[in-house]
Amino acid sequence: MYSKCILALFILIQQYKVLTYASDETSSADLCETSVTTNDIYVQHTMHRISDPKVSLPFYTEALGLTLLDTADLAMDKSTMFTMFFLAYEDPDNIPIDDEERLSWAMSYPGAINLQYIWGDNVSQHEYSDGNARPTGYSHIGIFASNVYEFCDRLMDYGVTFIKKPDEGVAHGNAFILDPDGYWIEIMNPYRMTLAE
Repeated sequence: MYSKCILALFILIQQYKVLTYASDETSSADLCETSVTTNDIYVQHTMHRISDPKVSLPFYTEALGLTLLDTADLAMDKSTMFTMFFLAYEDPDNIPIDDEERLSWAMSYPGAINLQYIWGDNVSQHEYSDGNARPTGYSHIGIFASNVYEFCDRLMDYGVTFIKKPDEGVAHGNAFILDPDGYWIEIMNPYRMTLAE
C-alpha cells in the first residue's frame, strides 16, 4: 500500500511540481493509512454520460482498444431510459457467455469504464460537463501504456484530438486526449515520465 501511495505522489509531483496536500505535521505515509479492511473493496468503474454511442463506442473500442464487456438497458424513471456500456482491457474470449453471468461479471469488473447513453428526446435536456471548465471538479481518466509514444502515434492516425502531446508541457512522456464528448483521457507511463528542462 505504501509503494502505491509513493507512486501516486511521484506522479503528482512530476505533473505539477508542487504538492500542497499534506501539512508539515502529516507525512505521505500517514495519508495512506486506513482504519478499514479493504481486501474485498476496489474501484469498479468510472462513468461518463455520452451523447452518441455510434461515435463513442468506436472511439473507446477501436482507438483506445478497450473491449465491450456488456450492455444494460435501464430506466431512471417512467419516461427516461438509458443504456450502460461497460468497457475494459480484457480478452473477449474471457467474457462469460451466459447473459446474467456476463452482466454481473461486467458490473463487478475492476477498473472498467461505464458509458451511459440517455435515450431519445431526453438527451437534449441534459447538459454534460467534462469537469475541466469552471467550476472544476472531475478531471480525467488515466490509461497506462508501456510505450506512450507508439500509442499516441496510433491515436494520431485515428484522428484523436490531443490537449497535450507526449513532449509538450511540464511533464514529458504523458499525453492528454479528448473523447468524442470532450472528456479528458491521460495516456501515461509513470516509469518513463520526465520533467521538461
